Amino acid sequence: RRLNHLLTDLDVGVELEDLRREVTDRRALNELFDVLEIGGLRTRVIEVAAIGLAPGHVDDVPAPVEEDVFGVPDPVVTLGTSAGAIREWCTQHPGRLALWVDGHRYVNGADAHRLVFAQGEQCLVVECGDVDAETDTLLADLLSRGDYVVHDTKGTAHALAARGWELAAPGDDVELAAYLVNPEHRGYSLKELAQRYLSYEFPADEAPEELFSLNAGDEPSLQQIEAGRRAVVLGLLAETIRGTLHTSGADDLLHQVEIPMAMTLTRMENLGIAVDLAFCEELSCELGRDVEDA
Repeated sequence: RRLNHLLTDLDVGVELEDLRREVTDRRALNELFDVLEIGGLRTRVIEVAAIGLAPGHVDDVPAPVEEDVFGVPDPVVTLGTSAGAIREWCTQHPGRLALWVDGHRYVNGADAHRLVFAQGEQCLVVECGDVDAETDTLLADLLSRGDYVVHDTKGTAHALAARGWELAAPGDDVELAAYLVNPEHRGYSLKELAQRYLSYEFPADEAPEELFSLNAGDEPSLQQIEAGRRAVVLGLLAETIRGTLHTSGADDLLHQVEIPMAMTLTRMENLGIAVDLAFCEELSCELGRDVEDA
């Protein structure tokens, strides 16, 4: 009994008041997860942290704080249903734009379902499946001008190329910039970067990227609004990471090496590699003879 007796008088170094649940420092939490390279658990822990308490608790604790630190605004979506509407929106929003592409971003099977141009919270959403000849020509011209803020230069270019549009070298790539700022992080997806730099969580019921819009009339659909939200976050990330990148002295590395290299790799991947089948067959026969002789 003495051996199994539960000790209740050990000094644990804290008082009862020190154990009271406080509002979570989500930025510090994200930094800890980055160091520990924790992926899936991050989202579940932050979901609990976002409400200040685990479900079912009734303790007297400080009210939860909305930790939208960078004030991510809701997107104001304009639908680019015609070439005229797209021209008008672009005229009203001069300067650098964030460009988000919903779709598949791989070499094989790449496709762009939806384009979103954003400046601040103002977004222009274009459904690629609804594009007519005039709009197609206009979009090709806009995308060829470059200087956009993107996430994943190669993937974005592959998706656009599937529609016959060529992306000029972007002005910023937040994925590459974030890697240059800290190459030790485990992931650089838009969601992870939003958590890391903006302490922002995308809505849990965010619509899947591959869904097409199901809007009624002139009102944007849920999928279009969520695509706009990603474009808004993309623009905020560019502003946030740009300062850190400049401080680290990696501006030239991003714009003179990484982005041009990404564009070169995109062209190489689109072209593929020519295989000399006759030579390969001859080499196979030669290796087969060597095996038999051995």
